[in-house]
Amino acid sequence: MRRLACFLAFCLVAPNLMAAERPFPTLVVLGAAEPLNSDEAIATPILVVDHETSSPEGAQFNFLLRTSRLNSRWKQPLTEGWFYTPEVDLHFMAAGDPGQAYSQGHLVQGASLASNRLSAQLGIATQGDWGEAGISAVMAKWVFSATPATGKFFDLPHNMTEQGLRASWQWQPLWRGWQQGFAVEASEVARQEAASWQWEATPRTHIRSHTARAETGREGEASLIKFKFAQAGGQNLDFLSSHQTGGAAGDFPLIGFYRNEFRSTALTWGEASLKAKWGKSNGGLFVQAAHFRLYASPLYQQMEPEYQLASAGVSLYHPLEALWGMPLILQAGSPLGLPADFDRANPRLELLVALAAGF
Repeated sequence: MRRLACFLAFCLVAPNLMAAERPFPTLVVLGAAEPLNSDEAIATPILVVDHETSSPEGAQFNFLLRTSRLNSRWKQPLTEGWFYTPEVDLHFMAAGDPGQAYSQGHLVQGASLASNRLSAQLGIATQGDWGEAGISAVMAKWVFSATPATGKFFDLPHNMTEQGLRASWQWQPLWRGWQQGFAVEASEVARQEAASWQWEATPRTHIRSHTARAETGREGEASLIKFKFAQAGGQNLDFLSSHQTGGAAGDFPLIGFYRNEFRSTALTWGEASLKAKWGKSNGGLFVQAAHFRLYASPLYQQMEPEYQLASAGVSLYHPLEALWGMPLILQAGSPLGLPADFDRANPRLELLVALAAGF
């Protein structure tokens, strides 16, 4: 069950890549990422259900629920070493995502909205001794609506359609295990136009957003070291297509900052972690850092155009014998200094607590 710790990290920050060897057909994670010492941030519930089945012919089906996101993926053999990979992804009733807004460390009241995203994806993949690689085409539809927290005169964005491509390659299944290896994924999404709304005074056209992620690690008898790296950017990005960073459960995590607190048009992010293993438990230290250029929004008029931010924390994975060996997963961390232009610079601390089980 020790692989469940890495599975949780996968659920929070990594895309659903090619299937890897699993310790159990069904994995369940329950918990929350809770900001402490702050009345501005919003806690993030964590509910993960991941089920995977395989047929003797080599077909594979994966069902994944990540709090407010439901994903189903089918991997069907074509010929020896080749597969086609249809996928459906539903991001439902995610209040405040991507509409949640922060400015100078403050939650902007009345700026929340509900975003629902349905995407369909069709791809092809191949595998061999060199690893596994795939490419797929994506079509997505966004629908926005008000929530009880939306301001009375808040002008909602128009519904929108996106098209994109995604490519991935991995040697060793790093996303879901302790194995040493290497994995990388890149994607690009495009929209033809975006109408004006509350945070967009001017309509935009030919919007393109891209993201690339890589991860590598090495496991020893008593330790594991891992490095993660991501780069994100685009062309004519608007508020909804900008890249978000912040929080233990953010798109690009910075523990101790608020979830997806910053929106950027160009982002470089990295994480380094070192863990020690004893028995069935492990724990260690991690550091996260990001350099980004803020999206030009009315929210950020009093803020610097670029930031270099970092966070540090500790992690623990420990099976609880009193709960039939169910793993307890903890992360705690805080920023390594807050931006000087924040008008509320009280200390921040974030705690992530979760229990995992495999069936």
